[in-house]
Amino acid sequence: FLTIIDSETDRLVKLVDDLLDLSLLESKRVTLDPKPVDLGGLIAHTVDKLRPIADHSQLTLVQSAPAGIVVFADADRLEQVFTNLVDNALKYTPPGGRVEVQARPVNGEVEVAVHDSGQGIQPEDLPHVFERFYRADRSRTRGSGGTGLGLAIAKHIVEAHGGRISVSSRLNEGTTFKVTIPLSSGGGAIQ
Repeated sequence: FLTIIDSETDRLVKLVDDLLDLSLLESKRVTLDPKPVDLGGLIAHTVDKLRPIADHSQLTLVQSAPAGIVVFADADRLEQVFTNLVDNALKYTPPGGRVEVQARPVNGEVEVAVHDSGQGIQPEDLPHVFERFYRADRSRTRGSGGTGLGLAIAKHIVEAHGGRISVSSRLNEGTTFKVTIPLSSGGGAIQ
């Protein structure tokens, strides 16, 4: 019984933290702490942190980010975005599948793609995935699938860095989330 109470308490704390985070982001009351960030190192750290989940789920998790990609950004906030995207990819990919994280410079920006070989997202759900509490997979409940706020938070963080986030998906082939941010992104208070 105490285990259930502890688990539910953790879930509620996470929900309140995410709601507070999203509220601050939406009201533009979050101040970024921008510094030069080695994006390849940040992605490698994120992948290494989530590798035990991939291994436990029998998934291949790989990353490709060339050295020398430096952005002026809030490292903690970018890590939050990439952790959310990779964690979601791992959750929605069946055993034996693959999740890839790639970064590449493109025309003064850097594009980070998180691609999975999972179930994909229904076309009618794609326009809504960045909305708060939206769940494309109706079978996922709060108990099994997070707070439903992660992608909304990720979108606000990326936009606060002067960037964009997008999604493309094919049923039974997988999903790709792309984050594009300027190589010399501004920072400070969200405008």
